[in-house]
Amino acid sequence: MPANTILPVSLQIACKGKHFLGFIVVLVFLLYGGSCKKTATPPQAVTMPPPADAQQLKQPEIKPGTAYRIAIPVKSVKSPNNQGNFTYRLLWALVEPLNSEQKKITIQVKAMFEGAWQGAFWEENFIIVLGNGNVVAANNPTKDMVLPNRTVEKGISFTIPKTENKIDLMIKGRGNNFSNIPLDLAKPE
Repeated sequence: MPANTILPVSLQIACKGKHFLGFIVVLVFLLYGGSCKKTATPPQAVTMPPPADAQQLKQPEIKPGTAYRIAIPVKSVKSPNNQGNFTYRLLWALVEPLNSEQKKITIQVKAMFEGAWQGAFWEENFIIVLGNGNVVAANNPTKDMVLPNRTVEKGISFTIPKTENKIDLMIKGRGNNFSNIPLDLAKPE
């Protein structure tokens, strides 16, 4: 190598047959040597927002004329059937204003049948009981048959008076056995 070639010191050491260790020592010195002279900067103070007040966590306001989901207190119901058992999973419930006097509630239900034959997933087995005791049937009742260990999902809707805010969803099982699920239509999810 010519004497007038300008190479970094580490490469000159490596080129002249010095140990490779010399190269690493020089490299480490060049990379970290300058950082030893710096003084540590004190950590910066970070301001966190104050915790949310309990009164700030109110339920969202229900705006007139808009659909909204409500909370379902019971998410799963087992119901005996003549040929086995249904497990109904209540996925969500939606309240939609229809006009000045009525609103529609739709409950999305996933049904699984455990039995020997087919199970009857009939919307007529789902009813709404209003605060005054009146019973409301499903809007367009259908009759679906569910094969064993299969699931069927559908929305079941009811039209009720706009003034009703506390209702009971009743799911009929075998005989006169009903599962009762209270729903508060004034509480958005």
